[in-house]
Amino acid sequence: MKSLRFPTPPAATALLIWLSLVTAPFALAQSAADKTSPAPFFEILPQPILTGLIHLPGLLVTEADNVLLIAQSRLKKSDFDPSDIVLTRSTDQGATWSAPVKLFASEASGRIGYSCVLVEDRTTKPNTILAYYTIGPAPWKSPQLVWHGRRSRDEGATWGEPFLVKSDGHAESKPSNGGHGFQFSNGRLVIPGRGNFLTSDDGGASWTTTGKTETVETKVLPLVHDDGREANAVYLITRRSTNFRIYGDHGVKLVEQGDHRNIFTTLGRNPGLARYSTKRDGAANVLLMSGIPEMKERVFSITYSLDEGRSWSERKPIDAKAWYSDLGVTKNKTILAAYTVAFSADLKIARFNLPWVMQK
Repeated sequence: MKSLRFPTPPAATALLIWLSLVTAPFALAQSAADKTSPAPFFEILPQPILTGLIHLPGLLVTEADNVLLIAQSRLKKSDFDPSDIVLTRSTDQGATWSAPVKLFASEASGRIGYSCVLVEDRTTKPNTILAYYTIGPAPWKSPQLVWHGRRSRDEGATWGEPFLVKSDGHAESKPSNGGHGFQFSNGRLVIPGRGNFLTSDDGGASWTTTGKTETVETKVLPLVHDDGREANAVYLITRRSTNFRIYGDHGVKLVEQGDHRNIFTTLGRNPGLARYSTKRDGAANVLLMSGIPEMKERVFSITYSLDEGRSWSERKPIDAKAWYSDLGVTKNKTILAAYTVAFSADLKIARFNLPWVMQK
Protein backbone atom coordinates (compact mmCIF):
# COMPACT_ATOMS: atom_id res chain seq x y z
CA MET A 1 0.00 0.00 0.00
CA LYS A 2 1.43 3.36 -1.03
CA SER A 3 1.93 5.67 1.93
CA LEU A 4 0.93 9.33 1.84
CA ARG A 5 3.90 10.88 3.63
CA PHE A 6 3.94 14.02 5.72
CA PRO A 7 7.57 14.15 6.97
CA THR A 8 8.20 14.43 10.70
CA PRO A 9 10.66 17.28 11.39
CA PRO A 10 13.98 16.54 13.13
CA ALA A 11 14.17 17.12 16.87
CA ALA A 12 15.71 20.58 16.65
CA THR A 13 13.16 21.75 14.12
CA ALA A 14 10.36 20.24 16.19
CA LEU A 15 11.53 22.23 19.19
CA LEU A 16 11.51 25.46 17.18
CA ILE A 17 8.02 24.66 15.92
CA TRP A 18 6.82 24.02 19.47
CA LEU A 19 8.22 27.36 20.62
CA SER A 20 6.71 29.19 17.68
CA LEU A 21 3.30 27.65 18.35
CA VAL A 22 3.00 29.71 21.50
CA THR A 23 3.56 32.99 19.65
CA ALA A 24 3.31 32.96 15.86
CA PRO A 25 -0.32 31.87 15.34
CA PHE A 26 -1.41 34.86 17.38
CA ALA A 27 0.99 37.53 16.05
CA LEU A 28 -1.56 39.01 13.65
CA ALA A 29 -3.91 39.64 16.57
CA GLN A 30 -1.32 41.76 18.38
CA SER A 31 -0.71 45.47 17.78
CA ALA A 32 2.47 46.58 16.06
CA ALA A 33 3.81 47.80 19.40
CA ASP A 34 3.04 44.58 21.26
CA LYS A 35 4.93 41.55 20.00
CA THR A 36 4.33 39.37 23.04
CA SER A 37 2.21 36.26 22.73
CA PRO A 38 -1.24 36.23 24.35
CA ALA A 39 -1.56 34.87 27.84
CA PRO A 40 -3.15 31.44 28.29
CA PHE A 41 -6.92 31.87 28.22
CA PHE A 42 -9.58 29.46 29.50
CA GLU A 43 -13.22 29.67 30.51
CA ILE A 44 -16.30 27.47 30.79
CA LEU A 45 -19.51 29.39 30.12
CA PRO A 46 -21.36 29.76 33.44
CA GLN A 47 -24.57 28.14 32.16
CA PRO A 48 -25.15 25.20 29.79
CA ILE A 49 -26.23 26.39 26.34
CA LEU A 50 -28.55 23.39 25.89
CA THR A 51 -30.36 21.79 28.82
CA GLY A 52 -32.24 18.54 29.26
CA LEU A 53 -31.44 15.18 27.72
CA ILE A 54 -28.89 16.40 25.13
CA HIS A 55 -26.75 14.00 23.10
CA LEU A 56 -24.64 13.71 19.89
CA PRO A 57 -23.31 17.29 19.49
CA GLY A 58 -21.83 18.63 16.26
CA LEU A 59 -20.02 21.99 16.11
CA LEU A 60 -19.37 23.97 12.91
CA VAL A 61 -17.46 27.26 12.53
CA THR A 62 -18.52 28.84 9.25
CA GLU A 63 -16.38 30.77 6.78
CA ALA A 64 -18.10 33.94 8.08
CA ASP A 65 -16.92 33.00 11.61
CA ASN A 66 -20.33 32.16 13.01
CA VAL A 67 -20.67 29.03 15.14
CA LEU A 68 -23.49 26.51 14.81
CA LEU A 69 -24.22 23.64 17.18
CA ILE A 70 -26.55 20.74 16.34
CA ALA A 71 -27.59 18.04 18.81
CA GLN A 72 -30.20 15.44 19.66
CA SER A 73 -32.65 16.49 22.41
CA ARG A 74 -34.31 13.41 23.88
CA LEU A 75 -37.79 13.32 25.32
CA LYS A 76 -36.73 10.31 27.39
CA LYS A 77 -33.26 9.02 28.19
CA SER A 78 -33.01 5.86 26.11
CA ASP A 79 -31.18 5.61 22.77
CA PHE A 80 -34.44 4.35 21.27
CA ASP A 81 -36.95 6.88 22.66
CA PRO A 82 -38.48 9.82 20.75
CA SER A 83 -36.27 12.89 20.36
CA ASP A 84 -35.94 16.25 18.60
CA ILE A 85 -33.04 17.67 16.61
CA VAL A 86 -32.11 21.14 17.88
CA LEU A 87 -29.72 23.87 16.78
CA THR A 88 -28.25 26.94 18.44
CA ARG A 89 -25.84 29.54 17.03
CA SER A 90 -23.28 32.10 18.15
CA THR A 91 -22.11 35.23 16.33
CA ASP A 92 -19.39 36.20 18.85
CA GLN A 93 -16.91 33.29 18.83
CA GLY A 94 -19.00 31.19 21.19
CA ALA A 95 -19.35 33.73 24.00
CA THR A 96 -23.16 33.90 23.76
CA TRP A 97 -25.70 31.63 22.08
CA SER A 98 -29.20 31.93 20.62
CA ALA A 99 -32.26 30.15 21.92
CA PRO A 100 -32.38 26.70 20.31
CA VAL A 101 -34.64 25.98 17.35
CA LYS A 102 -36.01 22.57 16.39
CA LEU A 103 -34.94 21.28 12.99
CA PHE A 104 -37.00 18.16 13.67
CA ALA A 105 -39.80 18.01 16.26
CA SER A 106 -40.95 14.57 17.39
CA GLU A 107 -44.16 15.93 18.96
CA ALA A 108 -47.04 13.40 18.92
CA SER A 109 -45.47 11.28 16.19
CA GLY A 110 -43.42 9.27 18.67
CA ARG A 111 -40.55 9.25 16.16
CA ILE A 112 -36.86 9.74 16.83
CA GLY A 113 -34.55 12.35 15.40
CA TYR A 114 -31.19 10.65 15.49
CA SER A 115 -27.64 11.02 14.12
CA CYS A 116 -26.92 14.63 13.10
CA VAL A 117 -24.01 16.54 11.50
CA LEU A 118 -23.29 19.95 9.96
CA VAL A 119 -21.26 20.96 6.90
CA GLU A 120 -20.84 24.16 4.85
CA ASP A 121 -20.95 24.38 1.05
CA ARG A 122 -18.74 27.35 0.15
CA THR A 123 -19.21 27.03 -3.62
CA THR A 124 -22.62 28.71 -3.41
CA LYS A 125 -23.25 32.43 -2.96
CA PRO A 126 -24.22 33.00 -0.26
CA ASN A 127 -22.65 29.96 1.36
CA THR A 128 -25.07 27.16 2.22
CA ILE A 129 -25.09 25.46 5.62
CA LEU A 130 -26.38 21.88 5.47
CA ALA A 131 -27.85 20.24 8.57
CA TYR A 132 -28.30 16.47 8.27
CA TYR A 133 -30.10 14.04 10.56
CA THR A 134 -31.95 10.73 10.43
CA ILE A 135 -35.56 9.99 11.40
CA GLY A 136 -36.98 6.62 12.38
CA PRO A 137 -39.47 4.83 14.57
CA ALA A 138 -38.93 4.58 18.31
CA PRO A 139 -37.52 2.04 18.96
CA TRP A 140 -35.47 1.86 15.74
CA LYS A 141 -33.08 -0.35 13.81
CA SER A 142 -30.48 1.09 11.44
CA PRO A 143 -32.28 0.10 8.19
CA GLN A 144 -35.33 2.06 9.41
CA LEU A 145 -33.46 5.36 9.77
CA VAL A 146 -34.21 7.74 6.89
CA TRP A 147 -31.73 10.51 6.02
CA HIS A 148 -33.07 14.08 5.88
CA GLY A 149 -31.46 17.47 5.39
CA ARG A 150 -32.21 21.19 5.69
CA ARG A 151 -30.43 24.16 4.12
CA SER A 152 -29.66 27.62 5.47
CA ARG A 153 -28.31 30.48 3.36
CA ASP A 154 -28.14 33.02 6.20
CA GLU A 155 -25.66 31.43 8.60
CA GLY A 156 -28.25 29.31 10.36
CA ALA A 157 -30.69 32.13 11.18
CA THR A 158 -33.44 30.48 9.10
CA TRP A 159 -33.81 27.06 7.49
CA GLY A 160 -35.50 25.73 4.38
CA GLU A 161 -37.95 22.86 4.34
CA PRO A 162 -36.67 19.32 5.07
CA PHE A 163 -35.64 17.25 2.05
CA LEU A 164 -34.82 13.57 1.54
CA VAL A 165 -31.14 12.94 0.94
CA LYS A 166 -30.03 10.57 -1.83
CA SER A 167 -27.37 7.96 -1.08
CA ASP A 168 -25.67 5.17 -2.99
CA GLY A 169 -27.79 2.51 -1.30
CA HIS A 170 -25.10 1.31 1.12
CA ALA A 171 -26.72 -0.04 4.30
CA GLU A 172 -24.96 2.59 6.45
CA SER A 173 -25.05 5.56 4.05
CA LYS A 174 -26.15 7.95 6.79
CA PRO A 175 -24.55 10.63 8.96
CA SER A 176 -22.73 9.55 12.10
CA ASN A 177 -23.68 10.34 15.70
CA GLY A 178 -22.69 13.99 15.94
CA GLY A 179 -19.86 15.99 14.42
CA HIS A 180 -19.14 18.19 11.40
CA GLY A 181 -17.80 17.83 7.89
CA PHE A 182 -15.60 19.90 5.58
CA GLN A 183 -15.14 20.84 1.93
CA PHE A 184 -12.13 20.29 -0.32
CA SER A 185 -11.02 23.16 -2.57
CA ASN A 186 -12.44 21.26 -5.58
CA GLY A 187 -15.93 21.54 -4.01
CA ARG A 188 -16.28 17.98 -2.73
CA LEU A 189 -18.10 17.80 0.62
CA VAL A 190 -17.12 15.21 3.25
CA ILE A 191 -19.05 14.24 6.40
CA PRO A 192 -18.59 11.46 8.98
CA GLY A 193 -20.83 8.44 8.37
CA ARG A 194 -21.93 5.35 10.24
CA GLY A 195 -18.70 3.35 10.21
CA ASN A 196 -17.50 5.21 7.11
CA PHE A 197 -17.37 8.67 5.59
CA LEU A 198 -19.55 10.16 2.87
CA THR A 199 -18.70 12.43 -0.08
CA SER A 200 -20.86 14.66 -2.26
CA ASP A 201 -20.06 16.44 -5.53
CA ASP A 202 -23.49 18.02 -6.05
CA GLY A 203 -23.79 20.41 -3.13
CA GLY A 204 -24.95 17.82 -0.63
CA ALA A 205 -28.00 16.51 -2.50
CA SER A 206 -26.56 13.00 -2.92
CA TRP A 207 -23.73 11.10 -1.27
CA THR A 208 -21.28 8.24 -1.89
CA THR A 209 -20.07 5.91 0.88
CA THR A 210 -16.32 5.39 1.35
CA GLY A 211 -14.07 3.78 3.95
CA LYS A 212 -14.60 1.37 6.80
CA THR A 213 -14.12 1.63 10.56
CA GLU A 214 -14.66 -0.67 13.52
CA THR A 215 -17.70 1.19 14.92
CA VAL A 216 -20.42 3.51 13.61
CA GLU A 217 -19.33 6.69 15.44
CA THR A 218 -16.70 8.46 13.35
CA LYS A 219 -14.98 11.83 12.92
CA VAL A 220 -13.19 13.26 9.86
CA LEU A 221 -10.96 16.15 8.85
CA PRO A 222 -8.76 17.12 5.87
CA LEU A 223 -5.00 16.63 6.04
CA VAL A 224 -2.20 18.81 4.70
CA HIS A 225 1.39 18.24 3.62
CA ASP A 226 4.28 19.20 5.88
CA ASP A 227 4.48 22.65 4.25
CA GLY A 228 0.75 23.26 4.83
CA ARG A 229 -0.40 22.60 1.28
CA GLU A 230 -3.70 20.75 0.92
CA ALA A 231 -3.06 17.00 0.68
CA ASN A 232 -6.51 16.18 -0.73
CA ALA A 233 -6.79 13.48 1.93
CA VAL A 234 -9.41 12.46 4.52
CA TYR A 235 -8.33 11.54 8.06
CA LEU A 236 -10.84 9.08 9.58
CA ILE A 237 -11.10 7.87 13.20
CA THR A 238 -13.77 6.06 15.16
CA ARG A 239 -14.87 5.46 18.73
CA ARG A 240 -13.58 2.28 20.44
CA SER A 241 -10.42 2.18 18.33
CA THR A 242 -7.07 3.99 18.11
CA ASN A 243 -6.70 3.15 14.42
CA PHE A 244 -6.50 6.04 11.99
CA ARG A 245 -7.07 5.75 8.26
CA ILE A 246 -6.04 8.18 5.54
CA TYR A 247 -7.85 8.22 2.21
CA GLY A 248 -6.07 10.10 -0.59
CA ASP A 249 -7.24 11.50 -3.93
CA HIS A 250 -10.04 13.48 -2.23
CA GLY A 251 -11.11 10.42 -0.23
CA VAL A 252 -11.11 7.85 -3.03
CA LYS A 253 -8.52 5.32 -1.86
CA LEU A 254 -6.92 4.15 1.37
CA VAL A 255 -3.25 5.16 1.38
CA GLU A 256 -2.19 4.79 5.03
CA GLN A 257 -3.41 3.42 8.34
CA GLY A 258 -1.95 2.92 11.80
CA ASP A 259 -2.35 3.42 15.55
CA HIS A 260 -2.62 7.08 16.61
CA ARG A 261 -2.03 6.11 20.27
CA ASN A 262 -4.33 8.80 21.69
CA ILE A 263 -5.55 8.25 25.25
CA PHE A 264 -9.18 8.72 24.15
CA THR A 265 -9.60 5.10 23.16
CA THR A 266 -11.93 2.15 23.71
CA LEU A 267 -14.33 3.72 26.21
CA GLY A 268 -13.75 7.37 25.41
CA ARG A 269 -17.17 7.91 23.80
CA ASN A 270 -17.25 9.78 20.48
CA PRO A 271 -14.36 12.29 20.61
CA GLY A 272 -14.18 15.78 19.17
CA LEU A 273 -11.82 16.41 16.24
CA ALA A 274 -10.79 19.66 14.53
CA ARG A 275 -7.91 21.37 12.78
CA TYR A 276 -6.37 24.30 14.65
CA SER A 277 -3.96 25.58 11.99
CA THR A 278 -1.75 24.84 9.01
CA LYS A 279 1.53 26.46 8.05
CA ARG A 280 -0.43 28.61 5.63
CA ASP A 281 -2.38 30.34 8.42
CA GLY A 282 -0.12 29.80 11.42
CA ALA A 283 3.23 28.53 12.58
CA ALA A 284 2.59 24.81 12.24
CA ASN A 285 0.13 22.10 11.27
CA VAL A 286 -1.88 21.43 14.44
CA LEU A 287 -4.82 19.08 15.04
CA LEU A 288 -6.97 18.91 18.18
CA MET A 289 -8.88 16.02 19.77
CA SER A 290 -11.16 16.14 22.82
CA GLY A 291 -12.64 13.32 24.87
CA ILE A 292 -12.64 11.30 28.07
CA PRO A 293 -10.13 8.52 28.79
CA GLU A 294 -12.62 5.88 29.92
CA MET A 295 -16.03 5.34 31.48
CA LYS A 296 -14.85 5.49 35.10
CA GLU A 297 -12.43 8.37 34.60
CA ARG A 298 -14.58 10.88 32.73
CA VAL A 299 -12.32 13.93 33.06
CA PHE A 300 -12.94 15.91 29.88
CA SER A 301 -9.62 16.76 28.24
CA ILE A 302 -7.91 18.08 25.10
CA THR A 303 -4.87 16.77 23.19
CA TYR A 304 -3.00 18.07 20.14
CA SER A 305 -1.03 16.54 17.25
CA LEU A 306 1.89 18.05 15.31
CA ASP A 307 2.18 15.18 12.81
CA GLU A 308 -1.26 15.13 11.20
CA GLY A 309 -2.86 12.75 13.66
CA ARG A 310 -0.22 10.03 13.84
CA SER A 311 0.57 10.77 17.49
CA TRP A 312 -0.93 12.98 20.19
CA SER A 313 0.20 14.96 23.23
CA GLU A 314 -0.57 14.23 26.84
CA ARG A 315 -4.09 15.30 27.75
CA LYS A 316 -4.92 18.66 29.31
CA PRO A 317 -8.02 18.52 31.60
CA ILE A 318 -10.91 20.85 30.75
CA ASP A 319 -13.73 19.77 33.10
CA ALA A 320 -14.39 17.17 35.78
CA LYS A 321 -16.69 15.04 33.64
CA ALA A 322 -18.15 14.74 30.16
CA TRP A 323 -19.52 12.30 27.59
CA TYR A 324 -19.71 13.14 23.85
CA SER A 325 -17.97 16.22 22.41
CA ASP A 326 -17.02 18.16 19.32
CA LEU A 327 -14.51 20.94 18.60
CA GLY A 328 -14.25 24.11 16.50
CA VAL A 329 -11.75 26.94 16.03
CA THR A 330 -12.80 30.52 15.28
CA LYS A 331 -10.88 32.95 13.09
CA ASN A 332 -9.27 34.65 16.08
CA LYS A 333 -8.03 31.18 17.12
CA THR A 334 -10.40 30.69 20.03
CA ILE A 335 -10.91 26.95 20.52
CA LEU A 336 -14.48 25.90 21.33
CA ALA A 337 -15.31 22.58 22.96
CA ALA A 338 -18.98 21.51 23.10
CA TYR A 339 -19.63 18.60 25.44
CA THR A 340 -22.42 16.90 27.34
CA VAL A 341 -21.64 16.44 31.02
CA ALA A 342 -23.12 12.94 31.15
CA PHE A 343 -25.14 10.47 29.08
CA SER A 344 -28.10 12.50 27.74
CA ALA A 345 -27.45 15.55 29.90
CA ASP A 346 -26.87 19.31 29.69
CA LEU A 347 -24.40 20.60 27.08
CA LYS A 348 -21.65 23.02 28.07
CA ILE A 349 -19.18 25.18 26.14
CA ALA A 350 -15.52 25.69 27.04
CA ARG A 351 -13.48 28.45 25.35
CA PHE A 352 -9.68 28.57 25.44
CA ASN A 353 -6.56 29.17 23.35
CA LEU A 354 -3.56 27.12 22.28
CA PRO A 355 -1.14 28.63 24.83
CA TRP A 356 -3.48 27.30 27.53
CA VAL A 357 -3.57 23.86 25.88
CA MET A 358 0.22 23.72 25.70
CA GLN A 359 0.82 25.19 29.15
CA LYS A 360 2.14 22.59 31.58
